[in-house]
Order: sequence, then C-alpha cells, then structure tokens
Amino acid sequence: MTILNQAVKIESPVASISHLLPFEQKQHIEKLYFPRIQQATDRMNKAEAEYQDAVESRQQLINRKAAEYLANPSERHGFIVKQVYPTNQQQVIQSMADAGYMVHRVGMGLIYFISTKKNALKDATDKATAEAESTVDKLIERLKVKIGETVHQRKKIVIEARKALDSVKDFTDYLNVIVTDSEEVNE
Repeated sequence: MTILNQAVKIESPVASISHLLPFEQKQHIEKLYFPRIQQATDRMNKAEAEYQDAVESRQQLINRKAAEYLANPSERHGFIVKQVYPTNQQQVIQSMADAGYMVHRVGMGLIYFISTKKNALKDATDKATAEAESTVDKLIERLKVKIGETVHQRKKIVIEARKALDSVKDFTDYLNVIVTDSEEVNE
C-alpha cells in the first residue's frame, strides 16, 4: 500500500495542507516551489549564456567546423575518395591523374583526390566553409529556440506557484463570526 501512495502524484499541493494556518500554507508552498523556480531560472540563464557564447564566437565555431570538414575530405566539398589496396594503388592514382585529379591525401585504405583545375582547393575550402556556416547558424537557431522553451517552462512554474499562493485563504476569511457591540447583546 505504501508503494501505491508514493506512486500517486498529488496535483494540488494546497489540498494536502488545508489543515495548516494560512501563513504555514504559504511557507509550505514557497518551500515547494522555490527550488523548482530556481532550477528553471538556472536552466534559462544557462541557455541564454550558451546562446550568447555561440553568437559571440560564431566565426571561431565556423572556422573550427570548416577545419573539421577539410580534415576529413568528402565528395560534397569537391574531393573524390577512392578505396585502394596495395595491389591497385598505383593503377587508381594513374587513372585519376588521367581524369584530371591529383592526390590530396592518403589515408588507411583510402586516397583523397582533388581536381587539378585552378582554384580547386579554394573551391573545396569555400564549400566546407559554407557548410560550416550553415551548421553553426542552425546550432545558434536551436539555442535560441531552447531559450524560448526554458523561459516558457519557468513561466509555467511561476504561474503554478502564484495560483497555489492565491488559493490560500486570507486569515480574515476564517473569521466569519458576526461581531456585535456588547451593549446590544445585553439589552
């Protein structure tokens, strides 16, 4: 039975504290909501800081991402990647040279070729940089959306806390006794 009681979530924290005095109810609600509001505020501030950092370091992020792309050349940036074996490596290099490509880099079992045309490396760098810009801008946009989500979550908790506090009756509401002048009672 105790496991069942623990599994049941009480939606309204006020319902379980109605026997308390109004100031005790308010204290209870504050203790309940303060950590949640603080956590939501911290998440909101962290999201804003991440966004601000990304905006301020946008160019460095783009440069780093472009360098990553160029460190692992791909066909979408203008390279041609061929898998080779020790037995066919020379034939592959020769056939690519005949097609107008030169070796850019040799990896384990792979050879990266680039066109021998003028500015081929610059074109590849430009493509990698453009892709890096797009990737970083998408990251910044996601961080901006994350800020909105964290602000929304905090607002929801604050509204919930306000409703809980507003539901606490004022002490004067408990004083529903009609008070009359003592002289009237004696007459």
